Amino acid sequence: MEKQNKKLLLKDICERLPYNVKVLYNNKVYSIDYVSGIYEEIKLDNSNDNYTLNISNIKPYLLPLSSMTDEQKQDYQYITELWMYDSSYSISNSIDWLNAHHFDYRGLIEKGLAIDATNLNIY
Repeated sequence: MEKQNKKLLLKDICERLPYNVKVLYNNKVYSIDYVSGIYEEIKLDNSNDNYTLNISNIKPYLLPLSSMTDEQKQDYQYITELWMYDSSYSISNSIDWLNAHHFDYRGLIEKGLAIDATNLNIY
């Protein structure tokens, strides 16, 4: 994996840690317990399996923006516009919403760095 793609994937996964992002490793679905940006390693935990491996060996399950429902679009628009009128909100609330709903806003699916989770009922 190219260094630029590895850095992009690491950044994306780190931001999704609070939202229980699922990843594929060794033909199984795992949650991520820990990410080390220094060593580019992640720790996976699922049942009795426990792995620590290089970030380039996993792919997160994400949803393309095009799969957003009309209700989700309205929610996202509301949150995105809210920061313009309420100083207690910021643009980061929009990014947090996308992460919490597992949407791929960085194009990782198209780059082959993530798996399209549409219709998988994984989240």
